Amino acid sequence: MRRQSGFTLVELLAVMAIIGILAGVVAGSISGLGSNGQNAQIQSDTRNMETSADRFYNDSFPQTYPIINPDTNDDGELDGLDSPPLPAGDVNVRLIDFDARLPQDPTKTFSPDFIKDIPNSAALVSYRVLITTGNVFPAAEGAPLIPPSNSRLNIAADDTETGATSGITFDLIMSKNRAAVELLKNQIPAGYIVGGQSLPTGAEVGKLDIFFDVDNPWKPGHILKVSAPVLATGRANKWEFSPNYATAISEANGNVVDTVKGAFQADGITRDPGPTLIHKLEISPATTETPGTIILEIDRSHGSVVAHNESRETWVLKIFSHPDENDSNDPLITNPEQAAVYRWVSEEHSTIQVEDVFEPVAGRQALLIKGDPVASPTPIPTSTPVPDTTGPIVGTISPINNATGVTVGTDIVATFSEKVTSSTVDGITFKIEDDLTNPVAGIVSVAGNGLSATFNPTGNLAHSTTYTVKLTSGITDLALNSLTPFASTFTTEVLAAPVVNVSTPVLDFGAGLTNLTFDITNVGGGSLTWNITDNDSVGFLG
Repeated sequence: MRRQSGFTLVELLAVMAIIGILAGVVAGSISGLGSNGQNAQIQSDTRNMETSADRFYNDSFPQTYPIINPDTNDDGELDGLDSPPLPAGDVNVRLIDFDARLPQDPTKTFSPDFIKDIPNSAALVSYRVLITTGNVFPAAEGAPLIPPSNSRLNIAADDTETGATSGITFDLIMSKNRAAVELLKNQIPAGYIVGGQSLPTGAEVGKLDIFFDVDNPWKPGHILKVSAPVLATGRANKWEFSPNYATAISEANGNVVDTVKGAFQADGITRDPGPTLIHKLEISPATTETPGTIILEIDRSHGSVVAHNESRETWVLKIFSHPDENDSNDPLITNPEQAAVYRWVSEEHSTIQVEDVFEPVAGRQALLIKGDPVASPTPIPTSTPVPDTTGPIVGTISPINNATGVTVGTDIVATFSEKVTSSTVDGITFKIEDDLTNPVAGIVSVAGNGLSATFNPTGNLAHSTTYTVKLTSGITDLALNSLTPFASTFTTEVLAAPVVNVSTPVLDFGAGLTNLTFDITNVGGGSLTWNITDNDSVGFLG
């Protein structure tokens, strides 16, 4: 009897499992990219597309990239009314057109003659090309036509001795008309001790100086500076800094430029005062074996709210070695114990990128930590002078200037553009006068680590009176630079009309009146005058 050949049950199950795995792989490639390999696949497709676009450019006559006309509304203008919008005007960014034809041979198209297939990643991102360089890059669908951020980050340490406490400076440089950075991730090398403690709200852990270069639209030709302290929030490893952009100061003449990042008014030209934005730092501490992260979240929710940098910006972010720069406090940063080169790998997410997609950030981000102390580490050059020669200014005042109807029990609160020396803020340098220049008695206190001061009158102010608030140049910052003198006025509320309550027994004039009693309460204050009459000729006796 001839034996029949066939597959065993185990063999059939094995084949079915393999087919299932292959089907899953194919389905994944068709439906989209998995989150784990998304960045890598997009980067690979971008490189392939750039090579293909370059071939198209070289083969075409006249030379052109495979692009779509950005003037989508055919009005002859490249601006925010097109789709995608061009908020910075024409900055030479175009959408890739997979159906683009060679000018001299329309039978050949970008796909499939130059790039074999449209990549699956094109369902997730919008591919663009910078036509001045041929650089192809991905962006979110519908994002403005502006170049990628391409920021540069340099990192320097105050002390490079092993095991030493040290401040660290992050120097972030962002170019004009490029996509604005929203998130910056820095990998803390294993071995560093950064953060790791809960600090009281308001403890100062660092300082931020923002410099807007001479190409800025608010005061062209001037470098503008805005500063803010980095403060603890009371939550472990969560810090914030809130620069008031309306307090920007020209480095050339010290004048205030209060429209930095201000929203456009209806005319499209005039700007509102700059906003106060809350930027955040969150730290996941490293250990001796595993790296940590520092995430900078840049607030772009108020003010001009544009997707691009309106000026070349340099952020100089200094994290102190100890809170409040007091060496008696527990350290914020401690160097690794082992001598080595420690690399702070950085990546950024900008306003035009797909969510959760990051790009690497170039720059000097390696720190050499050695056993021998380095007294003066090589500084990283910045685009602006480092010494603080600019005095503080009053950022806000409450009540606001020319306010009316102010309650008589109000306190007067001033905020400053930078930390001031508390001992210089007192009843002489922060004073209130009435409309006859008589000084108002009160108590002055400083809060927010020197960022605000309050004048608390010892009694209520007078009604219907105009008061003048004065802060003098006797107030200084920590570098002994004097405050720009400031004055504002406000007028208190009008005295309310008095309320008179009268109570009396029922009067029976028919029986004759022998006694009349009034209970009068003046609720509103002030004097009262009243007359009592009757409606006959007898009058009142008594």
